[in-house]
Amino acid sequence: MEVMGAGMLLLGAVICLLSSIGLLRFPDAFTRLQASAKVAAFASGLVLIGTALVLERPALVGRFLVLVVFVLVTASVASHLLVRGAYVDARTPVWERTEPDELRQRLEPGHEEERLREELGA
Repeated sequence: MEVMGAGMLLLGAVICLLSSIGLLRFPDAFTRLQASAKVAAFASGLVLIGTALVLERPALVGRFLVLVVFVLVTASVASHLLVRGAYVDARTPVWERTEPDELRQRLEPGHEEERLREELGA
């Protein structure tokens, strides 16, 4: 169990390192936040499970699993809210090679009425 735990700790640390390199290299805030969200969700889970395996204390395993679930849920929601807030704020620059921006049109005023007319066939 200790060897498996050490392997998970090492893998989690490597993923954290790769993510920090991605944070430095990615071109805009949206791709950087995506990289950091993956680390919070995946690497933190590996580190927590690896720690539980290395400690070999059955009483702590359940607590660490609850922490893993908590990190998985909150990291994805928090990163989604951060990206959505940055997207709505038009001052956040988008990488010039980003594909056509369909969500921007939906957020413009009056678009909801246009969509409803299309759905109703009017």
